[in-house]
Amino acid sequence: MTILLVIFLASPSGAQWRDELKSINIGIVGDRKPAITRRYIEPFRQALEDDLQITVKAVISKNFSSMINAQINGRIDYGIYSASAFANLWAKCKCAEPVAAANPAGGARQFFSILIVDQARINSLEEFAGKRVTYSTEKSLTGYIVPTRELQKQGLVFSKKPEAANDVGLVAAGSAEKAVDLFLDGEVDGLFGWSTMSGQASNGYSAGTLVDLIQKSGRNIAEFAILWKSGPIPGSPHVVSNKLPDQAKEKIEQFLLQLNRKNPAAYDAVENFSDGGFYKVSQADYQYLIDLASESRRPADKAGQSTSNDG
Repeated sequence: MTILLVIFLASPSGAQWRDELKSINIGIVGDRKPAITRRYIEPFRQALEDDLQITVKAVISKNFSSMINAQINGRIDYGIYSASAFANLWAKCKCAEPVAAANPAGGARQFFSILIVDQARINSLEEFAGKRVTYSTEKSLTGYIVPTRELQKQGLVFSKKPEAANDVGLVAAGSAEKAVDLFLDGEVDGLFGWSTMSGQASNGYSAGTLVDLIQKSGRNIAEFAILWKSGPIPGSPHVVSNKLPDQAKEKIEQFLLQLNRKNPAAYDAVENFSDGGFYKVSQADYQYLIDLASESRRPADKAGQSTSNDG
């Protein structure tokens, strides 16, 4: 009789969070028309709805700034962010937490922004002052945002039109591939790129800009030098609101960790660039980017303004 009573009391409480929520809104940035984005992610939305046994709705945002605002204002309960967008969200409100990120097939769960130079010409950041560096676009996290912010702290002054002899000239390439070409052609002295910094070093590590340089030029890795590297940058996280019940967070986490194995089609609907399945992450994994985002907000905060970054 006692055992039956315990089961009776425990069962309703286990499902109580569903009655409280009634539905969950997932935020996602759509680079196409909302209707197309909804159709593309439908296998994921449906799989999550079936697993949670609660209504799941997709909310499409035009960019990460809009999605961050939706999360802060409670219009979404769950967001699929870039690493830098989550860092900006946390710096603004600390209102959501990452639960999982996609694991690349090669197994490297983090990567680094790097400054690459010709080993024979430059050996220190001091020697890089007054030189020229190329980057893909200003929206690139590893190829522009992180290196320019971090290297300014170490005394380098960047300028698109250098006014002083020690200014580092910024040369926009328009794409990562063109940036590699400019560097190999000797038109610039340095290249902002990225690397997993894991795997076989002689091959340029497991993935990244060094691999591209070696494959395109046929040169030996020893001819290139990494003059600077950033802190670790994890993959793009799936993020849930702090206001969700713990049971709902746990269900979402377990759903994601098992998704690639149980429902590859649903996984591919949201993670078509990383086919290694999800792994568990926490806020601490993104601390390096959070610190950068917090630093970039301070001047604006003092002026009573707000800043944002689309990641």
